[in-house]
Amino acid sequence: MKTKFLHLETEAKPTRFPRLRALLFLLLALLFGVALVIAMTWFVIGSAPRSKAIAVAEDVTVSEFATLPDDDAYPASQAINAAGALYSGSYQSGALWSISPAGEVREIPASREKIGSVSGLDIASDGALYILDRIQPLDARGAVVWRYTDGDLARLFDIRYDDFIGGVLPDDIAVDAEDRIYISDRLGHVLRYSRTGAPLGSGGEPYWWFAPCHQKKCGEVTGIAYDPAADALLIADPANEAIHRVKITDGQPGDRPTVYGGGEQRNEYGFDGISAAPAGDIYIALLNWNRVARVVDGELVMLAKDFRGASDLAYDPARQRLYVSNWNQFSLAFGTTPQLPFAIDVIEFGAESE
Repeated sequence: MKTKFLHLETEAKPTRFPRLRALLFLLLALLFGVALVIAMTWFVIGSAPRSKAIAVAEDVTVSEFATLPDDDAYPASQAINAAGALYSGSYQSGALWSISPAGEVREIPASREKIGSVSGLDIASDGALYILDRIQPLDARGAVVWRYTDGDLARLFDIRYDDFIGGVLPDDIAVDAEDRIYISDRLGHVLRYSRTGAPLGSGGEPYWWFAPCHQKKCGEVTGIAYDPAADALLIADPANEAIHRVKITDGQPGDRPTVYGGGEQRNEYGFDGISAAPAGDIYIALLNWNRVARVVDGELVMLAKDFRGASDLAYDPARQRLYVSNWNQFSLAFGTTPQLPFAIDVIEFGAESE
């Protein structure tokens, strides 16, 4: 007869719960650390003193031109007419302002009631102001184009969300000598319309120009401006870090010389607003660097730095001034306190900096 022995376990099986608790505590500690870093960054940026732009080129000066009245002005765009009146608009509230050459600010009646978010401005050949309205500042799925002249603010046409392309992210507006309207789309397109809203692209569609692709990465389109000296459209492409000058024709886009960049090196300038002087000089806002530069022989010459979100430019040939909007976009996106008051700065040429 065989005797059966019962083998009793003398040690309990190790439990997994202590390990899980340790991992949970470690994860919570990491999350707390990340939250603390974000909170400290938010506090430091929100409590930082108001920065002031300074000149870095010898032949320019920089000063504050005009302050805007609202705590939510966020001026993302601007345009100037032949008489020297500067227009700016709020990306947050939709308010429009007219600013005299002396810096006196006047709000355009009914603008904030009608417009949702001013993303782009330009002046047509007849002096009318064209406004690109993104409707919702941080959630655009299309846009509205408005026209302001003789005290009348009129809605021209809508740019609807395009299910085929996958969406439209309108950014800026330009008007050529024939009053054709161009809209930049951050997804890499330029759309073209008549002043009545009829599409003037290929095949009856509004898509007129597509940003080139480089090393399997296609471009992005932000700032655009009509260049009357060349009868061309200047296009800022921050993804390829390039500036294109596209010849305007009745049909398809003409030649597309690249006046800056498009090579291998990337400096993450964040090309945004662009402006052309009658003599052909090109100025570009470097949003990521908070700087403004001039394009000279295919190179960037820095003019001024330390803006509070240099997003758009407007050149005044009569006074040799370049106006710069301080968008303060970080505060808009992350809810920190903006560096008030919101203001437009001016770069003046032909003088020694302080």
